[in-house]
Amino acid sequence: MSNSSLLSQAKIFGGLGSILMLLVVIPFIGVVIFLIGLVLVLVALKYISDEVDEPRIFRYALISLVILGVSVISAIMIFALMSFFVPPSMGYVKKIIAPVSGREVTTISAVYEFRMSLESMLIPFLIPFILVILFIISSIFIKKSFDLVASKLGVNLFSVVGLLYLIGSILTVIAVGLIIIYVAIIIQIIAFFLIPERSSAASQEVIKI
Repeated sequence: MSNSSLLSQAKIFGGLGSILMLLVVIPFIGVVIFLIGLVLVLVALKYISDEVDEPRIFRYALISLVILGVSVISAIMIFALMSFFVPPSMGYVKKIIAPVSGREVTTISAVYEFRMSLESMLIPFLIPFILVILFIISSIFIKKSFDLVASKLGVNLFSVVGLLYLIGSILTVIAVGLIIIYVAIIIQIIAFFLIPERSSAASQEVIKI
């Protein structure tokens, strides 16, 4: 496959994949469509990586996708477990533990209630914090990938997209972060369709000949 053909394929796959990523807002099937788009973008970055002979473009993107997948799967599993494993009522705990331990029921109640209140305060903050950290790490790698694409193809919008992903991931704790990421995807569409037919390196080789 020629250089121009690789870049043409990257433009089509990347642009189409980015458009599909925008459809994540569709209820129920939006996530599935988003994942399909994500895979198409990854394929596009693989084509670009091969064309400019820069394996780090695809490698960084793949690492980013793996970390993102781990964070999403972890979030789903955690929330699923939290919904299934409901803590027993205080009355049940008193009935079972008090006769065995020989301690005062009031002491047991105090310890149990303190533990449950501590967990109820930590879990809502600790889990999102860990997920945001993973999301930021994922964004750092995709930014590295897009920065390389920008430098190799001369399309500076890819650097803008990478920066917006990073800023958006940091601000995911508030709603504005998701808006920034959505804007990044829109700019990503434009960036892919601005990909030239030949890379700057390939053009220089033609000139030398």
